[in-house]
Amino acid sequence: MSPSERELPESLAALLAAPACATIASPLRTALLDAGRAEDATRDPSAVIADTLSALAQLEADGDVLAAAVLHVVPALRERLQDRLAREFPAVATMLEGQRAAAQVWALHAERATAGSSEGLRRLLLAIVRDLRVVPILLARQLARLRASSQLPPEQRRALAQL
Repeated sequence: MSPSERELPESLAALLAAPACATIASPLRTALLDAGRAEDATRDPSAVIADTLSALAQLEADGDVLAAAVLHVVPALRERLQDRLAREFPAVATMLEGQRAAAQVWALHAERATAGSSEGLRRLLLAIVRDLRVVPILLARQLARLRASSQLPPEQRRALAQL
């Protein structure tokens, strides 16, 4: 386990304590923190998560949107809360499903050399139509990734920009 992974619960706590996350409901915030105490809670750079949350806060996203954004990029948290999400936080579960479907569509699109696919777009739209709040999450995460990509080699930056 790397030093950054050992520090996650504190950094997750700091993220959830930030003003951007003030709208996350207390029971959901507690569930996130409890699940985040596991050693393997994330591998995603917390800077990208923080920037994503900051962008969503600027859009005045609600707490469910912020929680869905965090849970999508921290699979260990999502797995630990899987049972509770559908039962106690159905809106968050719906947004997680939309993000998962969008990730699958983008993975398929990345595998194809041809630009544009009406089938991929159709699948993406069907995935997010259940809760349109998925759209700002996807856009905020991509913005955060692009901002963080300044340290990457040019070919990786181009690939990221084309997602």
